Amino acid sequence: MPAALPVRFTTFEDGYADDAVTGARAPILHAESAGVSLSIVDTLAAVEAEWRAFEQNADCTAFQAFDWLSTWHRCVGVRQGVTPAIVVGRHRDGEVLFILPLSVGPSRFARELTFFGTDLCDYNAPLLAARFASEIKPAEFKQVWRTIAAQLQRDPRWRFDLVRLEKMADTVGGQPNPMLSVGVTPHPSGAYATPLRESWDAFYAAKRSASTRRRDRTKRNRLADFGEVKTTTPDSRDGLLQALSVLMQQKGRSLARM
Repeated sequence: MPAALPVRFTTFEDGYADDAVTGARAPILHAESAGVSLSIVDTLAAVEAEWRAFEQNADCTAFQAFDWLSTWHRCVGVRQGVTPAIVVGRHRDGEVLFILPLSVGPSRFARELTFFGTDLCDYNAPLLAARFASEIKPAEFKQVWRTIAAQLQRDPRWRFDLVRLEKMADTVGGQPNPMLSVGVTPHPSGAYATPLRESWDAFYAAKRSASTRRRDRTKRNRLADFGEVKTTTPDSRDGLLQALSVLMQQKGRSLARM
């Protein structure tokens, strides 16, 4: 197993990339080290190709996909005045070790440093290369995080008043989540994972009381008064698309009423 990489940041310089949303020239902050190099950008265009390639094999969730977060930024983030702060960490051989999608934006009383698209992401996390855990240990990543936060704070684009990092699981894929090493506390309503039982009936009985299950049966029986009630699982592409279409129509009507 290779030794953990030293993280010693020495020099900083600016480059530029075109912003796909605004068309502006956006500066890129580079940090060079003996073992790990960081780059921080405020435009998605600067990292799109690398991000798309990396996510194909990285440990992450669908909420760290470029398509998901770029769509969120175009439709929501720009309107909210959110500035991307996308951090890319590279090994000395040039390969990407992690991508940390962050952002800084206005909150009610302050400017917050958060995960990019945090409010519409069920899981927040960095994207990790398969070799990440063997290259950067928790103690090293804690120093990496301190350096990232310090550099963001020094730059007017990303200056923040508080850090709000939420909805982080213990693991990212099969690797420990390095963000848990930076000093976090469990949320009192944390419920991102639950152990599955041998069958649905066993799982349902373990999670719901007998009185709740009786109420559920009563509701199902009342629903059956309007027609047959059954559960089906689409087993073809057309079936999946049809189910999603109905779901979107129902959700659209619900949002319109709200």
